[in-house]
Amino acid sequence: MFMIMIKADRSYGWDLPVKLQLVLPDGSKQEGELKLYEQPRDQWLMILVGEITRNSGTVEFSMNETDCYRGKSGVVVKGVRIQPKKEFSMNETDCYRRKSGVVVKGVRIQPKKKCQ
Repeated sequence: MFMIMIKADRSYGWDLPVKLQLVLPDGSKQEGELKLYEQPRDQWLMILVGEITRNSGTVEFSMNETDCYRGKSGVVVKGVRIQPKKEFSMNETDCYRRKSGVVVKGVRIQPKKKCQ
């Protein structure tokens, strides 16, 4: 998910939908569109790009609009969020201490529970 905000006082150039794309480890793509001009202003929005069903590999995601070469302004990207659809534990314990098989670069992942 992208976490974005569209500024009410400085937003322009988003008349066409943006393209969302998720490239999975096997090379398959999930694509969609989002009409930013229909979204609320001055609040953080969670924009779903796609679903990851594998537990290892590299994924790529993007949000762009290249059909119109006019200037654009007023969209703030706070970051991205990768979250499970349901609660899980990789080593079947109540404490989120040891994990293996997950590598995420540039994203902060926090457990819901603190380990004792």
